[in-house]
Amino acid sequence: MEQPDPRVLRKAQRGDAQAFTTLVRQYESRLFNFILRSVQERTLAEDLMQDVLLRVHESLPRFRGGSFTTWLFEIAKNRVIDEHRSGRDRLRSTVPLELVATVGVETKIGVEEQLDAIWGVIAGLAWDIRVPLLLREIAGLSYTEIAETLGLPISTVRWRIFVARQELVQGLHDLEHPVAIDAMS
Repeated sequence: MEQPDPRVLRKAQRGDAQAFTTLVRQYESRLFNFILRSVQERTLAEDLMQDVLLRVHESLPRFRGGSFTTWLFEIAKNRVIDEHRSGRDRLRSTVPLELVATVGVETKIGVEEQLDAIWGVIAGLAWDIRVPLLLREIAGLSYTEIAETLGLPISTVRWRIFVARQELVQGLHDLEHPVAIDAMS
């Protein structure tokens, strides 16, 4: 994922509100989609997004280089994990239609039903394989960025994403939905 302009980042670190807004606009869509797909509830995702942005704003002066993207998604991942551990993680199957661009879908059943099936299976994946999959497919992070964000070796990240994709395919097969997962393979 593209890193922010270093000049904008330095200005934001010094408290420039316009520079911070530029950073937020650069990452807000992918960041929000990652949070939303992690918790599966729009209102909760909006609250968590605000909390993440507040934490980023407060911590930004202490950011000392490296990958800004990795740092940003690590904050988001930690906040989502905190929410998950708190027991308030209420998974629901809200599904974006933009996923059609990510997953090849056959048309024997309606798109909404196919997306419900996909997100239902993803929501049921174990946390340790769901998060890397979401960081890859929803947030668009590279394997290296995911490894840095999660503090895992890249081989572990690749394996977890492979397992998540296999479980997704198997879960959809078990539901007897004719969904093709060719774009995610």
